[in-house]
Amino acid sequence: MQIPQYMQANLEKVINQPESDTNLPGMFSDKDRLLKRLGNANWRAFQALNMQFDTHLHWETLLKAADDWKAALDGVEFPWLVWSVDEDWAYVQQKMVSDAGWTPVVGFDPRAGAPKKLTPDAILIDFNKHLQLPIVYMHLPIDFIFHFAPRMAFFHSDLIIRPDKMRWLSELFKDLPDGEIAMTNLTKIKNPFLQKLLVRPFKLFELAGCITRGASQDIFDKGCSMWQGWAFHPNCPDEAEFNKRLKKHWDHGAGLLYWQKRYGGKVTIIQEHFLDEGHFSRTSKDNFKVISDNNENRNTGLDLRSNYNVYELAQAFGIKSD
Repeated sequence: MQIPQYMQANLEKVINQPESDTNLPGMFSDKDRLLKRLGNANWRAFQALNMQFDTHLHWETLLKAADDWKAALDGVEFPWLVWSVDEDWAYVQQKMVSDAGWTPVVGFDPRAGAPKKLTPDAILIDFNKHLQLPIVYMHLPIDFIFHFAPRMAFFHSDLIIRPDKMRWLSELFKDLPDGEIAMTNLTKIKNPFLQKLLVRPFKLFELAGCITRGASQDIFDKGCSMWQGWAFHPNCPDEAEFNKRLKKHWDHGAGLLYWQKRYGGKVTIIQEHFLDEGHFSRTSKDNFKVISDNNENRNTGLDLRSNYNVYELAQAFGIKSD
């Protein structure tokens, strides 16, 4: 798929910007950084990578990968994505999913490797088999749900949910009409400057959510996305729309909020405070000790292992993990 000229012009301006003029040296010209950012799920990195380098990571590669995911999930009605950045955290999350009546679909960051601790009903998928990226976030396959599943639930790798709340989410997600999604809102913003500036939500938060096939298809067709840099989605309709989207927030979930506001997408909101007690992250817990970098090299598994014993947390939350 040919990148539109207006996207190329925008990227060329950033790529050719002198490093002395930016605090982001090499972000859009260094191949290794671009590969990692693509693994973070970033359409801008995808387009910049293909403009500058000879790689196998084309539009067709993504769709071919999704064909494999579809084959692995044939006949699965209620798949729930568990993303392993740490084997023990992923195992506890699999137990949560199984006990709620869904099928755990286990993907993994290549830095953590394929987990060996799997529940009997879990389906392990190497979402990186065709892509061979150095880092892969859970957000990467979520953009292609329409291609491989009737609906898919998901949550952050650092989230623990009490059984009664999991049952509530399970019923909410199962009852979602095709063509709709459910997502967490973003209300807990630590940065004081952003608290004053962002009086309105700027993204839907992927802390927990579910996207049906019909909604995924519509989001895809309109060039919106779960990915970062979503203005650069290959299905962005035209230059005017591209320029409008560039003014919006760029992060994961911002494209889904745009789909809701611009195109009337149906979204059921899950309140962040409903899940926040079990969100063990640098943005949610004041005593969280940050170990890994806050850039494309961020390693959530390393951070989690350095701060918590997930089995102790599971016991405190009433989750059976043995």
